Amino acid sequence: MNKLFYALLLIGLFSACHEREIHCDEGEGQRFEVKNQEGWVFFDDRFDTYVVRHHVEGTIDSFRTYIICNVTNELKDEEQSILFSGEAQPLKKKHQPSMLIAGEEFFVISLREVMLAPHEQQI
Repeated sequence: MNKLFYALLLIGLFSACHEREIHCDEGEGQRFEVKNQEGWVFFDDRFDTYVVRHHVEGTIDSFRTYIICNVTNELKDEEQSILFSGEAQPLKKKHQPSMLIAGEEFFVISLREVMLAPHEQQI
């Protein structure tokens, strides 16, 4: 009986810790256009999906993390720097992760245009 109790307790703990995937209808507030922004595409474990992280120009440590609603296979190939445009909306507070990076804001985005960013020169 004790083994069954502990097994169920462990299952409950692990399932409670899992972050769920975010969907496009989980934004709130005003929608806005994003045009020709540069960002880095990668898989974010906090949302269990692909995101674009964009450094806010003119700041040292401000980032916008866009959860991609319409991920294509090309974006899943590898981490890459892109130029992107689309329609974004702030992510509902209740869906924001408990682990935050200072200066990070969260949005959902439907991408309209994506292209690889020009390669930066290596120093």
